[in-house]
Amino acid sequence: MSLKTLLLSFSLLGLFITTGCTSAVKLGGVVVSIAEVSPGPQANTLQLKLLYKNENVLALAVSTTEHTVYLNGAKISSLESKIPVGLPPLASASQTLTFPAQNADALKNAGLTTATYRLNSVLILEAGEDDEVKIKTSSTGSVSLSALK
Repeated sequence: MSLKTLLLSFSLLGLFITTGCTSAVKLGGVVVSIAEVSPGPQANTLQLKLLYKNENVLALAVSTTEHTVYLNGAKISSLESKIPVGLPPLASASQTLTFPAQNADALKNAGLTTATYRLNSVLILEAGEDDEVKIKTSSTGSVSLSALK
């Protein structure tokens, strides 16, 4: 093999290696759902136990979460939380947050035992000093309201 061919081969190999290292990792496959609703510590607040399911093969360190909650089609609350959440790979984690809810007391007095919900969430992961990755997710389901009585 000539020196010229050898240098060309190493140059192409170096090009393939460096371009592979600079491509960004695409994350997704995270689902956030409501596992439990209970009365909050103050009037017009609700505590929601959120279940985070990470379907990625990588662990995720979420620095900030943003959530908007709808019960029976009506917007109940929005919240930004700076409490970090660690999501193990291919596993679940939970977190209980207190949401301000202007009509929480009315919801408590409505006598409902279950409600349908929609939860829109944005999970923010910090990737270095100036970069962040946002994962948007939305889930629907039903949740028991029996703890509100």
